[in-house]
Amino acid sequence: MHQKERDLLLTVYSLVVGLGGLVALLWLGRVEWAAASLPLFLFFVLLSVVIKRLGFHVAADVTHSLGSTVDVAALLILGISLGSWAAAFSGLIFTLMSTWQRRPFSRRTLLEIPLFNAGLKGLIALVCGSLYQALGGNFVPTDLSSSLLLHALILFAAWVTLDHLGWSVIELLRAGRAGLITWLRTVMLAS
Repeated sequence: MHQKERDLLLTVYSLVVGLGGLVALLWLGRVEWAAASLPLFLFFVLLSVVIKRLGFHVAADVTHSLGSTVDVAALLILGISLGSWAAAFSGLIFTLMSTWQRRPFSRRTLLEIPLFNAGLKGLIALVCGSLYQALGGNFVPTDLSSSLLLHALILFAAWVTLDHLGWSVIELLRAGRAGLITWLRTVMLAS
């Protein structure tokens, strides 16, 4: 596959995931904004961005941190809808902040990657939150039971798998099969 074809597929994939994730959030993640939940929502978005900024850069567009742990905590405490929006907003803000530090700018770094990351994080949160709920997990858990630990373990495993899968497609389109294998070796060790 030629580089122009890869670039076109990368653009299409980024926009489909990004816009698809945000449309899914608008459609499925309708939020009843209670005055009491707004400060907590903003706290989780800010905390997630700060924790992601404290992470370490391991590959192109990849920073490893405990930011996803904050996103999962937001999901468990705020519920699927508001928690998914928190993950999407923190993903968008973090990626935009990271983009402004890199030069030269391109359409992809200014639009596609931040949009992709926000949509991906929103989709991951919607899917993982729904899986957690379907398995019988309770939101706003009050105790540390073996059932909660099992459900949380499945939730984290699904989150990491979907996140790596989403970014793997980006890397496959960007650098081909050999680049994907190199990228996976790099990020999986850090993961």
